[in-house]
Amino acid sequence: LLMGRELWEETRIALFAQSVDTRASTFVLNEREPRVGFGNNWAQGSVADFIKDTVVGFRSLITTELDSDSMTDLENNKTPKLKALKLHIGTVYKWNRICYGTTDGKPHIRIENRYIPSGPSTADEIANMMFWVGVMKGRPKKFDNVHTKMEFKDVKSNFFNAARYGMASQFYWDNKLISSQELLLNHLLPMAYRGLYKMKVAPADAEYYLKIIKQRIKSRNGSRWIVEGFRKLKKEYKTPDALKILCAAMSDRQQKGYNVDAWQLPRGAEFQIPKSNRKVGERMIIRTITAQENDSMELVLRMMQWKNIHHVPILNDNLDLVGLLTWTDVGKYLDQPNKHGQSIEKIMKKNLITVTPGTPLEEAKDLMQTHKINCLPVVRDKKLVGIITSNDL
Repeated sequence: LLMGRELWEETRIALFAQSVDTRASTFVLNEREPRVGFGNNWAQGSVADFIKDTVVGFRSLITTELDSDSMTDLENNKTPKLKALKLHIGTVYKWNRICYGTTDGKPHIRIENRYIPSGPSTADEIANMMFWVGVMKGRPKKFDNVHTKMEFKDVKSNFFNAARYGMASQFYWDNKLISSQELLLNHLLPMAYRGLYKMKVAPADAEYYLKIIKQRIKSRNGSRWIVEGFRKLKKEYKTPDALKILCAAMSDRQQKGYNVDAWQLPRGAEFQIPKSNRKVGERMIIRTITAQENDSMELVLRMMQWKNIHHVPILNDNLDLVGLLTWTDVGKYLDQPNKHGQSIEKIMKKNLITVTPGTPLEEAKDLMQTHKINCLPVVRDKKLVGIITSNDL
């Protein structure tokens, strides 16, 4: 979930790519690689070649003052910190990223694996790491030169399929298309066991954490728990309240130390949402049916009948809120078909009482009672963001 929207099973893969995409927006086909990416081919050559490609392909997003010269440090038998290079590489976010660093004066190269998901419990997070390390150490020798066994585009498709569809994915594996369950249970889990035993990890630890992976495969993982829990809560609650209960349930189960495969779906009765200090934004209807000020009365009348609604906000060509039409306004014209062709601009209410998403619910309720109305448009900078009716209160 992101801002109450169901997106990918692992949304951060797409979100991060879009949030720092610095490529020009154009209709001309652009083959430049995104700053956050999986790559376009198998990495070949030396570490220096990889770094050169990064420097050539991407400008650094930020800069800073440098207090030393790397070549001077090298000539003086000092380990250079390569601050400029690290800063440059630090603004290119490959899902597998080569990084340079120094520890106790000793230089080293590390490859950051940036796509492993977190949690939602500590044990689940450790299990993810154990599974990945086990697969890397336990893979058959035929995969040592994986670039000779698999097409890079198939690997890339597998990556994004997993992020988009999760356990509902199918994967290209060994020249076959197989389900995620088959790939994990029949191929990768056995590799992980072999790898951990090969590293002399205590069998009890290996079996404990890999069993967590197996249970998630057979039941549900963190992303499915979130989605299924949210859908269940949405049947009883509006989105803001459903999200609050979902977060509270997640925290509760984390604190109790349960692994996610054992988590029960959240129940609204588990948590009490305080009624004080509630805002209009928590109760308003955001999917509103609107009309344009030049629309005919007949069109809007039919819209209200078809959708069984009693209030229609009216927008102008700039999509600013300019009026409100109620069933009372149009009802008296039901038996006057000769007037159905005129625009609603002539009969809509123009002097509107509005609120913002941050208006307290009690204040909105008082406004309705004082002015004897049943609907308040919710606006921000003249733009309609929702409506709230007496039924919502």
